[in-house]
Amino acid sequence: MIVIDDSGYTIISCMADWVETLIGRATLCDVLPGGPEGVRLVFANGVTLPLLSSDAARIVHVADANVLLENVAGARLERLAYQANETQTALLFTFRKPNGDALIVETHPASALQMNMPRVMSGDGAAGLF
Repeated sequence: MIVIDDSGYTIISCMADWVETLIGRATLCDVLPGGPEGVRLVFANGVTLPLLSSDAARIVHVADANVLLENVAGARLERLAYQANETQTALLFTFRKPNGDALIVETHPASALQMNMPRVMSGDGAAGLF
């Protein structure tokens, strides 16, 4: 279970359900190389997932985001697993690429808390949706 503070509302959710709700079956479409936020995977629905080191929840940087994008573009979430041992915990994302290959991404569980989703404000023509 995770606790999410969403604009002043406290939400308690199963981590797997939360990730599934945000990502669903959206494809990976971009990679933000970071800066102080580190690498973020971007999905077609606008949700971003930060990659954090599984040993200490530190941000991850890559030398060439274009190479990473070439490897992940078009992949869809197939499975999510939580793994824990004596020294660390991790989320294991299994993505399926369009050619059928599997791609496994390991990140710290805090990544689920730091996922960002696009907000639609009432001035954008969709009043009532946040």
